[in-house]
Amino acid sequence: MNKEIKKITVEEFIEKNNSIKVDALKPKIELVTDYLSFESKLALVNHVVDTTMYEFDIENKRTNNVKINSIFMYLYFTMSIIDNYTNLSIDFNKVNKEYDLLKKNGFIEKIINVDPNGSSIVPVEEYIELKTFLDMSVNDIIQNNLNIQSFISYQVERFGYLSGITLEPVIEKLTTAIENLDDKKIEKIGSKLDRFLDKVTK
Repeated sequence: MNKEIKKITVEEFIEKNNSIKVDALKPKIELVTDYLSFESKLALVNHVVDTTMYEFDIENKRTNNVKINSIFMYLYFTMSIIDNYTNLSIDFNKVNKEYDLLKKNGFIEKIINVDPNGSSIVPVEEYIELKTFLDMSVNDIIQNNLNIQSFISYQVERFGYLSGITLEPVIEKLTTAIENLDDKKIEKIGSKLDRFLDKVTK
């Protein structure tokens, strides 16, 4: 199901909903699609992850430094679902305010409700699949980031042990330095370091 339904802003919806006294005349939250394609789900999840799992520099550009904001991830994920599945148009520059408006007036639970005994505007199976994709993406990023950085830190520690010196300050500086490198560069550094240590320890 894909309906051509006119979008309405959250502020306009709440204002009309609270000012109109006759229920039949109040605006309704409508489902514009009951299924997002795999590519659309992936795009939604990737956008949430990019926005809430990394630090941004002073020019508001995403860095490769992982820093998870779980509360904002929930907020952004919830509002992204509402924006994609319903006739409500979310302004992500005012996402906190719009979430508050919907939550305060009891609409969040009406739109997304995973209680099997309740009703939900967004299909429960769609929410569950999106949440699964999000959890998998978060786990992958954490594991990939930790594995690469841990590997390089381990190799530096190994060199320090073999050399009989303490390298904790070096490890700290190295960890900070590699946070802003992309994965390919980090893997390249790790590979070179591994080959170097194999040579000097033989």
